[in-house]
Amino acid sequence: MERKVLVVVDLHSHVLFGIDDGARNMEESLEMIEAAEKAGIRTIVATPHLKNYVLAPEKTHENYRMLAEKIKGDNIGIILGFEIMLNHLLEKAPDVLGKYDVGGTGYLLIEIPYTNYREQSFKMLDDLLRQYNYRIIIAHPERMGSGFGHKKAISRLRKMGFLIQVNTGSILGFYGEGTRKLAKYVIENGLADFVASDAHRAESYSWHEQAYASVVKWSDEAYAERLFRENGRKLLGNKWFLYYGE
Repeated sequence: MERKVLVVVDLHSHVLFGIDDGARNMEESLEMIEAAEKAGIRTIVATPHLKNYVLAPEKTHENYRMLAEKIKGDNIGIILGFEIMLNHLLEKAPDVLGKYDVGGTGYLLIEIPYTNYREQSFKMLDDLLRQYNYRIIIAHPERMGSGFGHKKAISRLRKMGFLIQVNTGSILGFYGEGTRKLAKYVIENGLADFVASDAHRAESYSWHEQAYASVVKWSDEAYAERLFRENGRKLLGNKWFLYYGE
């Protein structure tokens, strides 16, 4: 008898060990992967912070190779992407960002700084979209505080053509009640495109089932399916791994 896979793809995770504030060693990476598999995930996009990659690019690729080899043959796969912090340095060399997309898809996962320079950020994002034709996913805008994390700003991002990724932890209130309410608003109004873990430790993957139930309650089953399964699968195309166990 087949069982239903809950998530399939996790587009945002700090599962790659020894690079940023995510997994600290191979053991922690493997613990995270085991927890992700139990949650129904079949592909993890490892998204280390780009600033850390710049400091140690060879180490990033070597650790990724080691981790991918370690789980080879398992019912879960790993793809390398990056979480790109939006900052003024991108204005100097925006054309290089294509090398840091999500698993070769052409999509960039961009994090907005936790500051209040909103109009400058909007302009930089618009330039990346219009001038350089990047396809952009905004990472957890519900966490941006007074600068980006409010209803009008998130709605504006969506209208500008950016895709929105919400964290499971935000849905469950792990970043505070204000963030949970914003996540609820985003989902109730159909502004989200993906739900992802933003996992730094294995316990983050225990939140998926409850977060899924919350999305169903706030919206409906069809929308939850798109956020947790269908949209991530479509984004990665043939780069994702799907397994139905007994």
